[in-house]
Amino acid sequence: MKLIAEARAKINLAIDVLYRQEDGYHQVCMLLQSISLADRLFFAPRSQGISLSCSDPRLGSGETNLVYRAALALQDRLPHRPGAEIHVEKRIPMEAGLGGGSSDAAAALLALKELWHMDLSREDLEEIAFSLGADVPFCLTGGTALVQGVGERVKALPPFSCLALALVKPSFGLSTAGVYNSLDLDKVRNRPDFEALIAALGGGKGEEAFPHMVNVLEEGTGSKKRDIAALKEALMEAGALKALMSGSGSAVFGFFSGMDQAARAVSRFRSRGLWAETATLSPAGVEIKAR
Repeated sequence: MKLIAEARAKINLAIDVLYRQEDGYHQVCMLLQSISLADRLFFAPRSQGISLSCSDPRLGSGETNLVYRAALALQDRLPHRPGAEIHVEKRIPMEAGLGGGSSDAAAALLALKELWHMDLSREDLEEIAFSLGADVPFCLTGGTALVQGVGERVKALPPFSCLALALVKPSFGLSTAGVYNSLDLDKVRNRPDFEALIAALGGGKGEEAFPHMVNVLEEGTGSKKRDIAALKEALMEAGALKALMSGSGSAVFGFFSGMDQAARAVSRFRSRGLWAETATLSPAGVEIKAR
């Protein structure tokens, strides 16, 4: 049996950082949403060992790669150590705040569980996922969810009305750790109202939800804050109804009333030499199919 997994990116509709724990991790509250932009992963059985290749050689093929670490974590749950050949076809840009690595890891957990015929509970998978990264538990299911703690508490929410998206990444990337470490919580003045945001989205009132979509991590982007703000402004000038940085950046997304408008905005940014893509909202984080 061979499997293909679509590992979908995520955007952050809102992020609040509550405080930093003594261990360095941050307590957060986030509203996450899966989108149609996806990496594609290919899995095939192998007698032993993990063989990992990637269309982007910057990701490496060893234990620095989350997909490889996910495979090892599953192997450790088995009395024997089955092998797999894995190839990752990247479409989600790195250092963009779109969760590409986390989604790839979630896809690897779900696909290898099936490939190796493992009897693992959802709780087992979530435990492994959290050991790999804060966004990986969300990516196992995806859709629309409220995520709290340090990423381990995921509460699924009803999907909201699908709008077209335009995603833009500047020429630079941002380090998640760097952004969090640069964030001065005492200086954060604008925070999201999650209760109002969830109520508006659940009622299909996007225009009422937009004012509550706030990403406090924009305050931690340091010298790049002005560039992020300029991209958001450019999206609004292109017709976006709301623009926001995703995660720890550096990608910015805008909601548009239709795909034609989003596509025109993407063309405008591509003409400037920037990475840009259209997308829609997705009800799932990973989709697996046989090939």
